[in-house]
Amino acid sequence: MANTEDDALFQWWREGAGDYFFTVPNGTYQVRLRFAEMEATAAGQRVMKINIEGKTVEPGLDVYALVRRDVALDKSYRVMVSDGVLHVDLVKLSGSTYKTMVAAIEVLPVDSTPTPTPIATPSPTPTQEVALTPTATVTPETTLPTATPTVESAAPTATPTPTDSSPITPTPTGTETLSPTATPTAEASTPTSTPFVVASSGVLRVNGGGANLTDTGGRVWAADQLYVTGGWGYTAGTAKSSTAAVANTVDDALFQGWREGAGDYFFTVPNGTYQVRLRFAEMQATAAGQRVMKINIEGKTVEPGLDVYALVGRSAAVDRNYRVTVSDGILHVDLVKLSGTFKTMVAAIELLPVDSTPTPTPIATPTPALTPTSTLTPTATATPALTETPTSTPTPTTTPSPSASPTPTDNPTFEPTSTDTPTPQSS
Repeated sequence: MANTEDDALFQWWREGAGDYFFTVPNGTYQVRLRFAEMEATAAGQRVMKINIEGKTVEPGLDVYALVRRDVALDKSYRVMVSDGVLHVDLVKLSGSTYKTMVAAIEVLPVDSTPTPTPIATPSPTPTQEVALTPTATVTPETTLPTATPTVESAAPTATPTPTDSSPITPTPTGTETLSPTATPTAEASTPTSTPFVVASSGVLRVNGGGANLTDTGGRVWAADQLYVTGGWGYTAGTAKSSTAAVANTVDDALFQGWREGAGDYFFTVPNGTYQVRLRFAEMQATAAGQRVMKINIEGKTVEPGLDVYALVGRSAAVDRNYRVTVSDGILHVDLVKLSGTFKTMVAAIELLPVDSTPTPTPIATPTPALTPTSTLTPTATATPALTETPTSTPTPTTTPSPSASPTPTDNPTFEPTSTDTPTPQSS
């Protein structure tokens, strides 16, 4: 199965499902539908209409036409529930050989109103899937040790645990913190205000056509910028904005600005697999067909004819998620105008790594001191048994005397742990 590391999730599907009903607290939800075409051998053999909460979100979805056979595809939609029941309706369109199908469904609250349900919170772990928004992932501002990693660099009581969650996609944290037992653990910091370059973690949020912005979940979106070699940004277009209220979101400001006619976005990132989330709100068109665009990511067409107005109408937020693999160090998003009055547009772009391929930043790379030859007590615990020279005061740069070098009783492997969470996309 291409485009996924979870083949088993897509190798089964429900065919001819018709309707799904979910009893949930009222509020705003991100609904992710996951597909893989395992039967059709040509476009047009399975075309379906999808309605969520009575609104058509896919007027004619043909998975084969989008990604061909045996390839995973995610579609994401933001909806409001006001009657306690979230309704997903899949309808077979005439001319199709096969019935409707879906491989997996994910429902995520996107604001603090809904109370997490038991099925949405499998366990109180750092990978909780009911975080405020599907974008609440560990950002590149993860704290990293800067001192020379010796036994003295960690306090005996410091055994940090993750302080953030990654609700959408597995995001390697790339952070190491030495505890007295010489066992590196991941420690994620809360988002800060400067994730404006793509760090080795690969996480980036861009406010298309806008300035730096912090959303209601505390995540920071970088100001849009022109691409330069080795960095990231757009190649063309104009920043546009509106003051109109935006439905389907609690972060109106993120969707009230957009880049029109952007053409291409390039992101310099470590090679690996990424969840790319494109966020839109149609603030200009007044009818379907006035802005239709084709979207290619890494040379593959992920949207052959996206018409945001046709999906959700005017002044309403919609997310599209796609999973892609980068092998040349540059993630390329290409927006092409197909038809209509208006040029292409995008309100925000989010990149989230979904595997452990990206390597940690240089300051997170263990130095030779973090090897099985580290000077530790026989129990691998920092205790007074660690003898130092009489005239030396333990500091992050102080090295124990040659006479005090008990070998460890085990061979700890110093590799960053990763926090795995499910994938975005719409897309």
